[in-house]
Amino acid sequence: MNKRIISRITIVITFLILPFSCEKFDSECDICSYVDFRYYKNEPYNIGVMSDDFILIGYDSILNDKEISDLFISYSFLDKNYQPNTHQIRSSKYKYTIVKLRKSYSCSQINCIQEELKDNPDVGYANYTSIVENCADMQGWLTDSSCVLSYGDIFYVKVKDTTDLTPFLDIVYETNTEIVSRDNSMKQWFTLCADKNSNGNALQMANFFFETGIFAASEPSFAQFEVE
Repeated sequence: MNKRIISRITIVITFLILPFSCEKFDSECDICSYVDFRYYKNEPYNIGVMSDDFILIGYDSILNDKEISDLFISYSFLDKNYQPNTHQIRSSKYKYTIVKLRKSYSCSQINCIQEELKDNPDVGYANYTSIVENCADMQGWLTDSSCVLSYGDIFYVKVKDTTDLTPFLDIVYETNTEIVSRDNSMKQWFTLCADKNSNGNALQMANFFFETGIFAASEPSFAQFEVE
């Protein structure tokens, strides 16, 4: 058979399969890994209800706009009509963006979606988002917009004892997290990174570090995003 004809048949089959590929999440997913709290002033603080329409993706900062666009288009479970905005904080090696799912998914389905994304070598992490009930602008004024809350790969810890950092370093090693920096003026504070190679995402790791009892505080870097 002509190679050109074979190529066209392959393309047609691919497009026939893509719209249904995300349906595998309906039957294969049974784990919900959404965490609805963080520790604030030594107490668990609720961060809100999970959004079933949006997730946050962190990807290699060396990717250009075309490569980022190609990355999003390659997944049938993402809304191709949604135009994401790219962000990056100085302490992170990843760019990140909020992306819209092509339909509403359950918590366990989103967990599987995130795991599939993390199989991509260009993706550093994929996290849940939470619904913001009272969306506010940069000045703190309430708006009519819809917002979600999420976190990237960065979290901060405050050690209780700076004279012996061995327990702290042991936990970093055991969780496969990474120390990014130490605050020059407040020596108790450290910036850490948790990506797909760690034992959990930044929120899970921040909570875990606090629960060890050797930290005075541990919290991820949250951000609010306006969404359509």
